Amino acid sequence: MHSVSVRRFVCAALCVVGGLCVSANAQEVLISMGNDVGGFRGISVSPNPDANSHEWNSLVPGTTYTGLLSTAGPATTVGILWTTGVGTDSYNGPYGNATSSNLAVRQTEADTVTYSFAGDLNAKRAGFSFAAGSGALDGVGPNPNESQFTLSGLNPLATYSMTFYGSHVYDTFTTTYSVYGDALYTALPLGSASLNVEAAIPTGGESPNLSNTVTISGLVPTAGGILYVEFAGDTSLTNGSSGSGMGYLNSMELLGVVPEPASLASILAIGGLLSFRRRRMA
Repeated sequence: MHSVSVRRFVCAALCVVGGLCVSANAQEVLISMGNDVGGFRGISVSPNPDANSHEWNSLVPGTTYTGLLSTAGPATTVGILWTTGVGTDSYNGPYGNATSSNLAVRQTEADTVTYSFAGDLNAKRAGFSFAAGSGALDGVGPNPNESQFTLSGLNPLATYSMTFYGSHVYDTFTTTYSVYGDALYTALPLGSASLNVEAAIPTGGESPNLSNTVTISGLVPTAGGILYVEFAGDTSLTNGSSGSGMGYLNSMELLGVVPEPASLASILAIGGLLSFRRRRMA
């Protein structure tokens, strides 16, 4: 009889906990590496908001930004600060050929690109230009080829995921994205994922990635609300790679989820009730 009561009680508790997924507070920021007026041969996301009614941040790599917009439109506390040198261009990116120095022509070129991956990064013109390793070897940590930037203004109570899209031909075949909790990049990363920024064809180095992204989940910021991001290319000479170690980042999504105060209270209440129930049945 007790076991039946326990099962019913646990089921009721799980129903309440399940509701936390609904009441959790989520914040999403979309970043495209390039815009119409800054950088080199860059381009802004257009239309903006996109077809999914999501607001984008079209940024110039290497420039510091604060108050990035959420997909819903309002400014957030999130900022980005580059701590290494970084290049930017659209040449040999998703378009796959030399891109025009004329903005209107470049916009037309971008509109011919069709992405086949799922998710919110699949937006017109969003991945056309890219951030690239500078080759200056001016970062910190064990990888000498990295490009590094800091995301600040994050909620220390939230758990974040980051989705990365990279695409480039005639250079390194793979880019590895890593997220750290320390500014020296010496501790083990909180998460890491590798992406073929060139399509995996036999001859290599001839076809840009238009079909894949990678996601790193379960990222908890420092107490000061910071995550440290790094990307770098491979140094092998396989698959048509130059082995330069330069990485590529065209666009990214930052998604943070934190339970609302009422949900946190529910978790504590459920824990107390379960403890009380066990004592009563002992």
